[in-house]
Amino acid sequence: MIHTALCLALTTVLAAQRSEGLDARPAGVPPPALPGIERAEPYQAPPAGELARDGALAERFTAAGQRASYAFESEAGELSLFELSTAGYARGWKAAAELRVLDASGAVLAQADDGGAVQFRVLLAFEAPAAGRYTLEIVPTEEYFRYQIVRHSSYVSPAVLGVADVGARERVHTWLGARPSSVRFRVPVRAGEELVVRVEGTREEAREERRRTREVELGGAEAAMMGGPRMRMEAGAGRGGPETIFCGASLAVDAAPGLVQRGPTLARLVPERDGWLDLALLAEGDEIALVDLVIERAPAAVEVSGAVIDAADAGVPRLALEFLREPDLDVWTTTTSGEEGVWSARLPLGDWRVRVRRGDAPPILLRLGVSGPASDLGLLLP
Repeated sequence: MIHTALCLALTTVLAAQRSEGLDARPAGVPPPALPGIERAEPYQAPPAGELARDGALAERFTAAGQRASYAFESEAGELSLFELSTAGYARGWKAAAELRVLDASGAVLAQADDGGAVQFRVLLAFEAPAAGRYTLEIVPTEEYFRYQIVRHSSYVSPAVLGVADVGARERVHTWLGARPSSVRFRVPVRAGEELVVRVEGTREEAREERRRTREVELGGAEAAMMGGPRMRMEAGAGRGGPETIFCGASLAVDAAPGLVQRGPTLARLVPERDGWLDLALLAEGDEIALVDLVIERAPAAVEVSGAVIDAADAGVPRLALEFLREPDLDVWTTTTSGEEGVWSARLPLGDWRVRVRRGDAPPILLRLGVSGPASDLGLLLP
């Protein structure tokens, strides 16, 4: 991936005007439907057009060597994030593309490229050096494809944000550039009120992809227990990792009083006094990621307990248990089974996976359903 250096010399006034971009409409700029696949269609390049702020369109290339050009207006220092999503014409298709921003003289001011199998994405961040009219070019560099292009105009540069005050927001839209890009936030906390923060992809497709990847990462044998009589499931066979097309981010939380759980995508704490939680979102790769910071305050939870039972109906002691909340499979809390296999935890209602670790053996995944307070939830080891 190639990225030109971004111009970060935005004025204080512009930064103030666009600081609300954290909560603006990026998730509300859905790509239009991809064009269909027609046989014997003419080898005609996409027509030139205009790309408005927070605008989107869909087109297709029908032959190698074509290119598409879209004009757009920009203010001085204005940030545009161009998101190209592609789809090939058949299974096994491979392609590559380049995005370029040109000025009125045709000089290339910013560019990014990438490629992949049937689907891949390219994101390009461009901060206009001056007010005027620019051109975005889409250039297939290997094969041809259908595509959606979105111009996001509601974001601001992480460098301009500095440390952003989240305030009372429950979801904050932001973006990250190439590593080691990061963006920092301050979240207000209240004494004794449980706070949960997590990071996820802005688009639902990104969240679904992350869930599939997480399933593969967890691996291991799997059994089921849905809050009633114990049941046994067939062990789940391992799968190869799926190809990913969305870039992600991880959550970095400084050590803070009351921090009870900290992981790469979720953190929980019960602060001892009113104040602030300082955290950062960190880019996971070398490409741009559109991500959300999600804040959940005082989540409703219930006390549950039970025992870890082996095939001989005996309690299994001293097992490490990790409770992963569905559907994102973030680690919510951890505990250890007691001498007779008894465990307890405080969990929100819903479906859970429990990862059980026993010594150096591969971890085992169990399913658990929490519908209310309970003291008899059994976890059956296969």
